Amino acid sequence: MALTLGQRLFAHGGIYVASRLANRGMGIVLLPIYAHYLGTEGYGIVRILAPFGVFAGLLFAQGLPAAWFRLRFDQEGFSELKVFESTVIWYLIASTTLGVVLVSYFGGAISQWITKGIPFFPLGFLTIVGAGLSVFANLYERKLQAEQRPVAFSIYSGIRTLSTLLTIILFVVTFQWGVFGKISAEVLCTGILASVAFLIIRPSSPWESSTARLKEALDFGLPLVPHSLAITTNEMVGILVINSELGLENAGIYGVGLTIGAVSSVLTVGLNQAFSPIFVKAVRESEKAESRGDSQLASEIRSQVARSNLLMPALVGCFALAITTISKETIYFLTPEEFHLSWKVVAPISGAVIAISFYNSFNQSVFYNPKRIRWVAFVSIFTAAVNLGLCVFLVREFGLMGAAFSGLISNTIMALLIFCLGKSATDLTYRWTNWLGVIGLISMGLTIIWFLDTSIEGVIPCLLAKVMTLTFFVYGVFNLAGVAPRHAFRFASNLSERIRSPHSKK
Repeated sequence: MALTLGQRLFAHGGIYVASRLANRGMGIVLLPIYAHYLGTEGYGIVRILAPFGVFAGLLFAQGLPAAWFRLRFDQEGFSELKVFESTVIWYLIASTTLGVVLVSYFGGAISQWITKGIPFFPLGFLTIVGAGLSVFANLYERKLQAEQRPVAFSIYSGIRTLSTLLTIILFVVTFQWGVFGKISAEVLCTGILASVAFLIIRPSSPWESSTARLKEALDFGLPLVPHSLAITTNEMVGILVINSELGLENAGIYGVGLTIGAVSSVLTVGLNQAFSPIFVKAVRESEKAESRGDSQLASEIRSQVARSNLLMPALVGCFALAITTISKETIYFLTPEEFHLSWKVVAPISGAVIAISFYNSFNQSVFYNPKRIRWVAFVSIFTAAVNLGLCVFLVREFGLMGAAFSGLISNTIMALLIFCLGKSATDLTYRWTNWLGVIGLISMGLTIIWFLDTSIEGVIPCLLAKVMTLTFFVYGVFNLAGVAPRHAFRFASNLSERIRSPHSKK
């Protein structure tokens, strides 16, 4: 029996989320190791260089992973698709190699301005090399996502996560190489997985590349680069401003709260990965049905899409509430005393992640309409600028909490702006009372849980009060989003079926 859009979102999204959760779980597993072997300053360096590497990776990628994903749906037949894939891969090999050389040359001067107190060689240089290699590992993951092969995706991602985890433990704990060991382990594993991805994809000769296909891909991808860079800058602002204003030790403390609070982003990314191809295909099916004169079918498809869109922020919100509920106890258990105050920033950081999940829901419509993509860059650049100015002011006034609330405010602004941009891009009708109800319940839940952590003494009484609060608000959110217990059982059944038969279309 064919799955509905919501069921496919659960089935595919669950596998993507499990893969991403394992990856994010690696950070949680390594947290006590980092706290013990690196200390607050060393962990501050790790947390600062990580988004710096993401930023460099986006520059190297030039928006082509998005083009690689979206434009493959427009290729006619295997031969056209092979030419398209090969063109993108060979271009990225050449341009990324040149990019690594250029950044290596100018990196010393750049690092003095951006990553204050952190030497470019060897730490910054290795981060840049790892960023270049990650482009190709990520391309293969996007290919599996577009082909709706979540099981293969999870296997590849799982190997990547496990190999990186074991190598980091070897280099940091056994060899005691510190931050250098952590970064070099990631570079080594990413390089191996990038090579494996290249061998699996097996691009044809570079001489068979198509300049027309390359132009088409760059026309799609390059307008997304300012947007992607601004999004990453927006995520980097908090910890960079803290490093500049309060020092590396406070950046390390904030980084622990960021690690815990950002766990919810796993669900955001996983569900977005699952829903993007579903959304594109469903909207195209509704347009085809409309062109055939079957308005009823077109309306039914659009209605399913609109309902499924609310599932993403609802599920992310509930997961964020759960993470916030246990964040204080988790941080106390995993880290030494100097990191304990970091629990206070988890609730606003979780709120910022939830705002991104609403942004992703609204951005599906914008992404579907290439003519509107250029405006996404304006939204993200404006938001990053607001976050930077606001963060400097709030950190000086309120310390670590200022950075967390700056991220929450800026992400909320970004979600509102992208909603205004995308509301007329596709003919979808939303039940706004349900959306506003979900937003209200999640916001109240986060606020109450934070105040319970602040006011109740004793681990057991506080945890019981928070769990009761969590249960109440999750029940309310699920009701408004149309999620019933039977969906969990249906998801488990579909997931089991797909694991047994990875290529099943049903």
